[in-house]
Amino acid sequence: IIGGTGLQTTGGDAPIQLTRAAGNLTLNEDITANGAGNLSITLSGAGAALITDNNADDIASATGDVSITADTLTLASGTISSTGGALTLQPNAASRSIGLGDNAGGDFNLNATELGLLSNGFGSITIGQTNSGAVDINAFTFLDPVTIQGAAMTVTGLQAGSNNITLTSSSTIDEDVDDDTTDITTSGTLTLNAQGDIGQSGGSGPLDINVGDLVAHVTVNAGGIFINDIGGLTLTDVDTVDGNIDVSSSGAIVATDVHAMSNVTLSGTSVTLTSVTADDAGTVTVTATSGTIDEASDNNDTNITTTGQLNLSATAAIGASGATGALDISVGTLQASTAAGGVFLRESNALIIGGTGLQTTGGDAPIQLPLAAGNLT
Repeated sequence: IIGGTGLQTTGGDAPIQLTRAAGNLTLNEDITANGAGNLSITLSGAGAALITDNNADDIASATGDVSITADTLTLASGTISSTGGALTLQPNAASRSIGLGDNAGGDFNLNATELGLLSNGFGSITIGQTNSGAVDINAFTFLDPVTIQGAAMTVTGLQAGSNNITLTSSSTIDEDVDDDTTDITTSGTLTLNAQGDIGQSGGSGPLDINVGDLVAHVTVNAGGIFINDIGGLTLTDVDTVDGNIDVSSSGAIVATDVHAMSNVTLSGTSVTLTSVTADDAGTVTVTATSGTIDEASDNNDTNITTTGQLNLSATAAIGASGATGALDISVGTLQASTAAGGVFLRESNALIIGGTGLQTTGGDAPIQLPLAAGNLT
């Protein structure tokens, strides 16, 4: 039990390190580190709990890092705080499940009231370890950049304002229920790292997000990335090692770097491309539901690469006229159509026109398709 005047440093940047090999730790008073002194609490006992009572027991470093390792946290009151320091909250035992938010399942469990005791001002918040168990995340808004780590993750209602969110799973990342409810919201960057599927294909299976930028990696196994976005996003760095990528948005998509070992499907009001690649003769399908398909910069760098088929469909122009305005492609087979604005493509190799062909369906829009090398079939 921490009692009396608590555990504190009152000068300099001296750290506090408190370790218990067994048993719980109960706070009846504060633990505070002065200045940039780091504060570390480690409870190594199986199932050991850090417990705060109702006397506003604070755990704080003025500007240093705060780290709490215990299989269970039971926080009644007080705050956990630092200005600019990193906060780490993690279970001690490997494979211990984590629950965040009201009604979330998990042995290392923090409800919304307990999460609300994390003061605004941390440079970053990390919850869980890479060897932690399943993670269930229910509705909560974090006030600082947050990283959550563990095994199979389910998420709904996770928000962070303009702060970045990172989810790292040794398994899959999915929504709690297959519906159209927004699962993750931030105007900053959402980073998803998984070793299995991110979302699910078809119907209401995709992970529903409302974010500014998306970074997503499936690093092992035959996992795909299936995303439904609200309002438009930038695909900063999205890739799989053996799976499809399927991203749809109710707004504009900017695809900076997208690389799948299979098929790539992108659908937004407009789609702007820098680099999209589908290996293993995968099919690339790009749809602009109410606008253009174009390259981000007018140059001759290849925007779409596959030895398989490229399908382009837009309501306005595909590419643009001019010396470097064309959408630059290196594909095996092409199918493209637009309702207005013309089709302006530049192919680097031999090309087959397949599917429903290459067409404009309205107005007097032109089609331009020079090949740098090879035959047109």
